[in-house]
Amino acid sequence: MLKDADEFRIAHAPSVIDQVVEAMVLANYPVQRQGDCELLIDIPGEISRYTFYVCWWPEQNCFMQTAMIDLVMDEENAQFYKLLSLVNSQLLYGHFDLDPDHGTLMFRQTQVVPHDTSLAKELVDLFIQEAIDYCEQYFASFLLVLRDGRDAEQALIDGSKAVDGLA
Repeated sequence: MLKDADEFRIAHAPSVIDQVVEAMVLANYPVQRQGDCELLIDIPGEISRYTFYVCWWPEQNCFMQTAMIDLVMDEENAQFYKLLSLVNSQLLYGHFDLDPDHGTLMFRQTQVVPHDTSLAKELVDLFIQEAIDYCEQYFASFLLVLRDGRDAEQALIDGSKAVDGLA
């Protein structure tokens, strides 16, 4: 009997994307629905604003997010790619990448959400906050390479100092 009740609750739970919309609206973040399972969300950080593309794949129970960061690489930059590699090697999950069409820096990650989506809103809130934390942590380092022409290792050190100074 309990199994039937659990199956009913799961089958009639609000969709993950609806839960995300609700959470973002409550947080006063502008949300644009792009389809049944896709959203664009504008979220301010301490250092920059981030545009999140959020997608829910119900068949795989996967939540994918891409945080677009307001930094663009206009021309090939070996130090930028070196910094990208150094930063990505430090991350526990997700990765930084470049949008191939626009050269915009972005952070991407995909997470599996349990079949029981009752915790989905809390998990998605956590995933988004962790993505913002990574973006904020490394923003200054990427900026130092792109705008000031610093080498990757020094930018990583100086960027960390800059972020520590904000805390």
